[in-house]
Amino acid sequence: MNQIPSHDLQLRRTTQGQLTRKRFSRPMVGILVLAGVGWGIFSVISSKKAGRESERQRREEQTRIEQAVSAMQTTHNAVTDWKKGLGEARLELIYTVDLQRLLVRDDGRPLLFYASVEDVKEQNGRNLLVLETQIDIRATLRLVLECDAARARQVMEQRGPELLKYYAVIAEIRSVQKSADETVFLAEGRALDLVFVGPYGLLR
Repeated sequence: MNQIPSHDLQLRRTTQGQLTRKRFSRPMVGILVLAGVGWGIFSVISSKKAGRESERQRREEQTRIEQAVSAMQTTHNAVTDWKKGLGEARLELIYTVDLQRLLVRDDGRPLLFYASVEDVKEQNGRNLLVLETQIDIRATLRLVLECDAARARQVMEQRGPELLKYYAVIAEIRSVQKSADETVFLAEGRALDLVFVGPYGLLR
């Protein structure tokens, strides 16, 4: 019986091993490619689903806030469009008398403001909220409003970043004057009600 030379036998074994590895490597590569594609599709679907859920929650929260503000406005018969009395944005100065006529109302109706809380303080036995809102590109309105202890505590407990300090406030204004800063008007009065609106206040 003829014997196969050892070097030929080694060559055959090497060739068979390479063929075996090729047969197994091709399906394996295919499986890995399919797994990668599947994971990519899953990630995209999951991301879109999370985005839709986040958007749904955002819309629900905005609707809740709008309903709460609307109910507060109705309860107090508040004026909401007082800024329209200033007309379209222009370069002329806003005079104190302009704001006095708009905010210190003869009919006694309170007004709705969207404003950020700047301070809470006690002064001569009174609780005061200090808030600011932009009238328009020309001027800022600083509100100094008396409130009860419960509302002052409510505002103080709502701590967080700058964008989370916005409230919708129903207030009666007693006086308006210009501060030392010519672009800031100071309005004093009393807060009747308020609702925390967070960053949604920036949209108003």
